[in-house]
Amino acid sequence: MSRLLDFLNSADAETLTQKLTVSRELAEKIVAARPFETEDDALKVEGASAETLERWRESAPQDAAIVAVKKAVKKEAPPAVEEEKPSASQDSFLHRLGLALRAFGLALLKLIQLAALIGTIALALYYGVPYLRENFIAPVERNAARIETLSELLATQAAANDANAAQVEGLRTQVAELNVRAATLDETLKSQTTAQAKLEAAQATLDAQMQSANNAALAELRDEVAFARALDTLGRARLYLAQSNFGLAKEDLQSARDALAALDAQKPDAALTQALTRLDLALGNLPDFPVVASGDLEIAWQILMTGEAPAPTPTATPAPTETPSATATP
Repeated sequence: MSRLLDFLNSADAETLTQKLTVSRELAEKIVAARPFETEDDALKVEGASAETLERWRESAPQDAAIVAVKKAVKKEAPPAVEEEKPSASQDSFLHRLGLALRAFGLALLKLIQLAALIGTIALALYYGVPYLRENFIAPVERNAARIETLSELLATQAAANDANAAQVEGLRTQVAELNVRAATLDETLKSQTTAQAKLEAAQATLDAQMQSANNAALAELRDEVAFARALDTLGRARLYLAQSNFGLAKEDLQSARDALAALDAQKPDAALTQALTRLDLALGNLPDFPVVASGDLEIAWQILMTGEAPAPTPTATPAPTETPSATATP
Protein backbone atom coordinates (compact mmCIF):
# COMPACT_ATOMS: atom_id res chain seq x y z
CA MET A 1 0.00 0.00 0.00
CA SER A 2 1.40 3.43 -0.96
CA ARG A 3 1.93 6.08 1.65
CA LEU A 4 -0.73 8.37 0.08
CA LEU A 5 -3.33 5.59 -0.04
CA ASP A 6 -2.56 4.62 3.59
CA PHE A 7 -2.74 8.27 4.62
CA LEU A 8 -6.04 8.85 2.84
CA ASN A 9 -7.60 5.75 4.40
CA SER A 10 -6.36 6.42 7.99
CA ALA A 11 -6.05 10.21 8.65
CA ASP A 12 -8.93 12.15 10.10
CA ALA A 13 -10.46 15.20 8.48
CA GLU A 14 -8.39 17.71 10.45
CA THR A 15 -5.08 15.92 9.60
CA LEU A 16 -6.09 15.76 5.95
CA THR A 17 -6.84 19.47 5.99
CA GLN A 18 -3.45 20.32 7.46
CA LYS A 19 -1.21 17.85 5.57
CA LEU A 20 -2.84 17.96 2.16
CA THR A 21 -3.70 21.67 2.32
CA VAL A 22 -7.29 21.15 1.34
CA SER A 23 -10.53 22.63 2.56
CA ARG A 24 -12.41 21.16 5.48
CA GLU A 25 -15.29 20.32 3.20
CA LEU A 26 -13.10 18.33 0.79
CA ALA A 27 -11.43 16.53 3.70
CA GLU A 28 -14.83 15.44 5.01
CA LYS A 29 -15.79 14.21 1.52
CA ILE A 30 -12.55 12.13 1.45
CA VAL A 31 -13.38 10.62 4.85
CA ALA A 32 -16.92 9.84 3.69
CA ALA A 33 -15.69 8.15 0.50
CA ARG A 34 -13.19 5.82 2.24
CA PRO A 35 -11.82 3.18 1.93
CA PHE A 36 -9.97 3.61 -1.39
CA GLU A 37 -8.50 0.60 -3.23
CA THR A 38 -6.08 2.67 -5.27
CA GLU A 39 -4.87 6.25 -5.25
CA ASP A 40 -6.86 6.94 -8.43
CA ASP A 41 -10.06 6.11 -6.54
CA ALA A 42 -9.60 9.45 -4.76
CA LEU A 43 -10.42 11.15 -8.07
CA LYS A 44 -14.03 10.02 -7.60
CA VAL A 45 -14.36 12.50 -4.73
CA GLU A 46 -16.04 15.71 -5.84
CA GLY A 47 -13.42 18.49 -6.02
CA ALA A 48 -10.44 16.16 -6.57
CA SER A 49 -8.45 16.23 -9.81
CA ALA A 50 -5.30 14.77 -11.25
CA GLU A 51 -3.41 17.95 -10.30
CA THR A 52 -4.54 17.80 -6.67
CA LEU A 53 -3.80 14.06 -6.55
CA GLU A 54 -0.22 14.69 -7.64
CA ARG A 55 0.11 17.42 -5.05
CA TRP A 56 -1.26 15.07 -2.36
CA ARG A 57 1.40 12.51 -3.26
CA GLU A 58 4.10 15.09 -2.53
CA SER A 59 2.46 16.33 0.68
CA ALA A 60 1.62 12.90 2.19
CA PRO A 61 3.68 12.21 5.48
CA GLN A 62 6.10 9.23 5.66
CA ASP A 63 7.14 6.79 8.46
CA ALA A 64 10.34 7.62 10.44
CA ALA A 65 12.00 4.38 9.25
CA ILE A 66 11.19 5.09 5.64
CA VAL A 67 12.55 8.60 6.05
CA ALA A 68 15.80 7.32 7.65
CA VAL A 69 16.34 4.72 4.94
CA LYS A 70 15.78 7.31 2.28
CA LYS A 71 18.28 9.64 3.98
CA ALA A 72 20.90 6.85 4.20
CA VAL A 73 20.35 5.96 0.61
CA LYS A 74 20.74 9.56 -0.34
CA LYS A 75 24.13 9.78 1.60
CA GLU A 76 25.60 6.62 0.05
CA ALA A 77 24.26 7.10 -3.40
CA PRO A 78 25.88 9.58 -5.71
CA PRO A 79 23.92 12.63 -6.30
CA ALA A 80 21.51 11.95 -9.09
CA VAL A 81 20.34 14.40 -11.49
CA GLU A 82 16.92 15.36 -10.41
CA GLU A 83 14.35 14.77 -13.07
CA GLU A 84 12.85 17.95 -14.15
CA LYS A 85 9.21 17.98 -13.36
CA PRO A 86 6.80 20.28 -14.92
CA SER A 87 5.79 23.10 -12.79
CA ALA A 88 2.31 23.55 -11.47
CA SER A 89 1.60 26.24 -14.02
CA GLN A 90 2.69 23.94 -16.86
CA ASP A 91 0.59 21.05 -15.49
CA SER A 92 -2.43 23.33 -15.18
CA PHE A 93 -2.00 24.61 -18.75
CA LEU A 94 -1.68 21.13 -20.18
CA HIS A 95 -4.68 20.00 -18.20
CA ARG A 96 -6.70 22.92 -19.43
CA LEU A 97 -5.49 22.32 -22.96
CA GLY A 98 -6.53 18.67 -22.72
CA LEU A 99 -9.91 19.66 -21.40
CA ALA A 100 -10.26 22.20 -24.19
CA LEU A 101 -9.28 19.64 -26.80
CA ARG A 102 -11.65 17.14 -25.28
CA ALA A 103 -14.48 19.68 -25.28
CA PHE A 104 -13.62 20.59 -28.87
CA GLY A 105 -13.65 16.93 -29.85
CA LEU A 106 -16.99 16.39 -28.16
CA ALA A 107 -18.41 19.48 -29.85
CA LEU A 108 -17.02 18.31 -33.19
CA LEU A 109 -18.49 14.85 -32.63
CA LYS A 110 -21.87 16.36 -31.78
CA LEU A 111 -21.64 18.55 -34.86
CA ILE A 112 -20.87 15.51 -36.99
CA GLN A 113 -23.76 13.63 -35.41
CA LEU A 114 -26.05 16.59 -36.03
CA ALA A 115 -24.90 16.82 -39.64
CA ALA A 116 -25.46 13.07 -40.06
CA LEU A 117 -28.92 13.40 -38.54
CA ILE A 118 -29.77 16.32 -40.83
CA GLY A 119 -28.46 14.36 -43.82
CA THR A 120 -30.50 11.33 -42.83
CA ILE A 121 -33.62 13.48 -42.50
CA ALA A 122 -32.91 15.12 -45.86
CA LEU A 123 -32.44 11.72 -47.54
CA ALA A 124 -35.61 10.45 -45.90
CA LEU A 125 -37.52 13.48 -47.18
CA TYR A 126 -35.93 13.25 -50.63
CA TYR A 127 -36.78 9.58 -51.10
CA GLY A 128 -39.65 9.25 -48.66
CA VAL A 129 -41.88 12.09 -49.85
CA PRO A 130 -42.10 10.77 -53.47
CA TYR A 131 -42.68 7.28 -52.10
CA LEU A 132 -45.44 8.49 -49.79
CA ARG A 133 -46.99 10.54 -52.58
CA GLU A 134 -46.86 7.68 -55.06
CA ASN A 135 -48.12 4.98 -52.72
CA PHE A 136 -50.43 6.86 -50.38
CA ILE A 137 -51.31 10.41 -51.46
CA ALA A 138 -51.75 9.76 -55.20
CA PRO A 139 -54.09 6.74 -54.70
CA VAL A 140 -56.16 8.80 -52.27
CA GLU A 141 -56.39 11.65 -54.79
CA ARG A 142 -57.33 9.22 -57.58
CA ASN A 143 -59.97 7.61 -55.39
CA ALA A 144 -61.33 11.04 -54.49
CA ALA A 145 -61.53 11.95 -58.20
CA ARG A 146 -63.29 8.64 -58.95
CA ILE A 147 -65.73 9.21 -56.11
CA GLU A 148 -66.47 12.70 -57.43
CA THR A 149 -66.99 11.29 -60.95
CA LEU A 150 -69.27 8.59 -59.60
CA SER A 151 -71.21 11.19 -57.64
CA GLU A 152 -71.70 13.22 -60.81
CA LEU A 153 -72.78 10.08 -62.69
CA LEU A 154 -75.20 9.21 -59.92
CA ALA A 155 -76.62 12.73 -60.00
CA THR A 156 -76.99 12.53 -63.79
CA GLN A 157 -78.57 9.10 -63.52
CA ALA A 158 -80.94 10.36 -60.84
CA ALA A 159 -81.96 13.26 -63.10
CA ALA A 160 -82.42 10.84 -66.01
CA ASN A 161 -84.50 8.58 -63.78
CA ASP A 162 -86.68 11.53 -62.81
CA ALA A 163 -87.09 12.46 -66.47
CA ASN A 164 -87.91 8.84 -67.33
CA ALA A 165 -90.42 8.71 -64.50
CA ALA A 166 -92.06 11.86 -65.85
CA GLN A 167 -92.13 10.35 -69.35
CA VAL A 168 -93.58 7.11 -68.01
CA GLU A 169 -96.25 9.07 -66.19
CA GLY A 170 -97.03 10.97 -69.39
CA LEU A 171 -97.18 7.70 -71.33
CA ARG A 172 -99.51 6.25 -68.74
CA THR A 173 -101.76 9.28 -69.16
CA GLN A 174 -101.66 8.86 -72.94
CA VAL A 175 -102.38 5.15 -72.63
CA ALA A 176 -105.33 5.94 -70.39
CA GLU A 177 -106.61 8.46 -72.94
CA LEU A 178 -106.07 5.96 -75.76
CA ASN A 179 -107.94 3.34 -73.77
CA VAL A 180 -110.83 5.77 -73.38
CA ARG A 181 -110.74 6.53 -77.11
CA ALA A 182 -110.51 2.84 -77.91
CA ALA A 183 -113.52 2.15 -75.71
CA THR A 184 -115.39 4.95 -77.46
CA LEU A 185 -114.40 3.59 -80.85
CA ASP A 186 -115.50 0.11 -79.80
CA GLU A 187 -118.87 1.47 -78.78
CA THR A 188 -119.10 3.35 -82.07
CA LEU A 189 -118.17 0.21 -83.99
CA LYS A 190 -120.80 -1.73 -82.14
CA SER A 191 -123.35 0.95 -83.02
CA GLN A 192 -122.18 0.91 -86.64
CA THR A 193 -122.43 -2.87 -86.76
CA THR A 194 -125.91 -2.77 -85.30
CA ALA A 195 -126.98 -0.11 -87.78
CA GLN A 196 -125.39 -2.14 -90.58
CA ALA A 197 -127.39 -5.17 -89.58
CA LYS A 198 -130.59 -3.16 -89.50
CA LEU A 199 -129.85 -1.69 -92.89
CA GLU A 200 -129.15 -5.15 -94.31
CA ALA A 201 -132.43 -6.40 -92.91
CA ALA A 202 -134.24 -3.38 -94.38
CA GLN A 203 -132.61 -3.91 -97.73
CA ALA A 204 -133.54 -7.59 -97.71
CA THR A 205 -137.13 -6.67 -96.92
CA LEU A 206 -137.21 -4.13 -99.71
CA ASP A 207 -135.71 -6.64 -102.14
CA ALA A 208 -138.42 -9.11 -101.22
CA GLN A 209 -141.12 -6.49 -101.68
CA MET A 210 -139.59 -5.44 -105.00
CA GLN A 211 -139.79 -8.99 -106.27
CA SER A 212 -143.44 -9.26 -105.25
CA ALA A 213 -144.46 -5.85 -106.59
CA ASN A 214 -142.66 -3.73 -109.11
CA ASN A 215 -142.98 -0.38 -107.40
CA ALA A 216 -140.83 2.60 -108.35
CA ALA A 217 -141.12 4.11 -104.87
CA LEU A 218 -139.86 0.92 -103.32
CA ALA A 219 -136.98 0.83 -105.79
CA GLU A 220 -136.01 4.35 -104.88
CA LEU A 221 -136.25 3.49 -101.21
CA ARG A 222 -134.09 0.44 -101.79
CA ASP A 223 -131.43 2.57 -103.46
CA GLU A 224 -131.50 5.01 -100.57
CA VAL A 225 -131.08 2.17 -98.08
CA ALA A 226 -128.18 0.77 -100.13
CA PHE A 227 -126.58 4.24 -100.23
CA ALA A 228 -127.02 4.66 -96.47
CA ARG A 229 -125.59 1.20 -95.93
CA ALA A 230 -122.56 2.10 -98.07
CA LEU A 231 -122.08 5.32 -96.08
CA ASP A 232 -122.31 3.38 -92.81
CA THR A 233 -119.71 0.93 -94.09
CA LEU A 234 -117.41 3.82 -95.06
CA GLY A 235 -117.88 5.31 -91.58
CA ARG A 236 -116.80 2.04 -90.03
CA ALA A 237 -113.81 1.93 -92.38
CA ARG A 238 -112.83 5.40 -91.14
CA LEU A 239 -112.94 4.09 -87.55
CA TYR A 240 -110.79 1.12 -88.50
CA LEU A 241 -108.25 3.47 -90.06
CA ALA A 242 -108.20 5.53 -86.85
CA GLN A 243 -107.43 2.30 -84.99
CA SER A 244 -104.73 1.40 -87.55
CA ASN A 245 -106.69 -1.75 -88.38
CA PHE A 246 -105.89 -1.58 -92.07
CA GLY A 247 -107.15 -5.05 -93.00
CA LEU A 248 -110.71 -4.52 -91.79
CA ALA A 249 -110.66 -0.95 -93.13
CA LYS A 250 -109.80 -2.27 -96.60
CA GLU A 251 -112.60 -4.87 -96.43
CA ASP A 252 -115.18 -2.23 -95.52
CA LEU A 253 -113.87 0.10 -98.24
CA GLN A 254 -114.18 -2.67 -100.81
CA SER A 255 -117.68 -3.53 -99.64
CA ALA A 256 -118.83 0.10 -99.74
CA ARG A 257 -117.18 0.61 -103.14
CA ASP A 258 -119.00 -2.40 -104.60
CA ALA A 259 -122.36 -1.18 -103.26
CA LEU A 260 -121.82 2.32 -104.65
CA ALA A 261 -120.65 0.91 -107.99
CA ALA A 262 -123.89 -1.08 -108.22
CA LEU A 263 -125.88 2.10 -107.58
CA ASP A 264 -123.82 4.00 -110.16
CA ALA A 265 -124.44 1.26 -112.70
CA GLN A 266 -128.21 1.47 -112.19
CA LYS A 267 -128.29 5.28 -112.09
CA PRO A 268 -125.06 7.00 -113.24
CA ASP A 269 -124.04 10.10 -111.30
CA ALA A 270 -120.96 12.31 -111.67
CA ALA A 271 -120.43 12.85 -107.94
CA LEU A 272 -120.82 9.15 -107.29
CA THR A 273 -118.27 8.46 -110.02
CA GLN A 274 -115.78 10.84 -108.39
CA ALA A 275 -116.35 9.18 -105.03
CA LEU A 276 -115.72 5.76 -106.60
CA THR A 277 -112.46 7.11 -108.09
CA ARG A 278 -111.31 8.27 -104.65
CA LEU A 279 -112.28 4.96 -103.09
CA ASP A 280 -110.25 3.13 -105.73
CA LEU A 281 -107.24 5.32 -104.87
CA ALA A 282 -107.69 4.61 -101.17
CA LEU A 283 -107.89 0.85 -101.83
CA GLY A 284 -104.71 1.09 -103.90
CA ASN A 285 -102.84 2.86 -101.08
CA LEU A 286 -103.80 0.37 -98.36
CA PRO A 287 -102.08 -0.96 -96.37
CA ASP A 288 -98.74 0.57 -97.46
CA PHE A 289 -99.80 4.24 -97.38
CA PRO A 290 -102.56 4.55 -94.80
CA VAL A 291 -102.22 8.35 -94.45
CA VAL A 292 -102.77 8.91 -98.18
CA ALA A 293 -105.59 6.36 -98.18
CA SER A 294 -107.24 8.20 -95.28
CA GLY A 295 -107.08 11.47 -97.22
CA ASP A 296 -108.70 9.89 -100.27
CA LEU A 297 -111.37 8.34 -98.07
CA GLU A 298 -112.14 11.70 -96.49
CA ILE A 299 -112.54 13.28 -99.95
CA ALA A 300 -114.87 10.48 -101.05
CA TRP A 301 -116.84 10.85 -97.83
CA GLN A 302 -117.25 14.61 -98.38
CA ILE A 303 -118.38 14.03 -101.98
CA LEU A 304 -120.96 11.48 -100.89
CA MET A 305 -122.23 13.64 -98.03
CA THR A 306 -122.40 17.00 -99.82
CA GLY A 307 -122.55 16.00 -103.44
CA GLU A 308 -119.62 18.35 -104.16
CA ALA A 309 -115.92 17.65 -104.51
CA PRO A 310 -113.57 19.70 -102.29
CA ALA A 311 -111.13 22.19 -103.77
CA PRO A 312 -108.08 20.35 -105.15
CA THR A 313 -105.01 20.43 -102.94
CA PRO A 314 -101.55 19.28 -104.08
CA THR A 315 -100.80 16.05 -102.21
CA ALA A 316 -97.96 13.63 -102.77
CA THR A 317 -99.64 10.28 -103.36
CA PRO A 318 -97.89 7.08 -104.45
CA ALA A 319 -100.78 6.19 -106.73
CA PRO A 320 -101.95 8.46 -109.57
CA THR A 321 -104.80 10.72 -108.56
CA GLU A 322 -107.51 12.16 -110.73
CA THR A 323 -108.26 15.83 -110.66
CA PRO A 324 -111.80 16.28 -109.40
CA SER A 325 -114.21 17.69 -111.96
CA ALA A 326 -116.77 20.40 -111.46
CA THR A 327 -119.37 20.00 -108.78
CA ALA A 328 -122.10 17.55 -109.63
CA THR A 329 -125.60 17.26 -108.23
CA PRO A 330 -126.56 13.74 -107.12
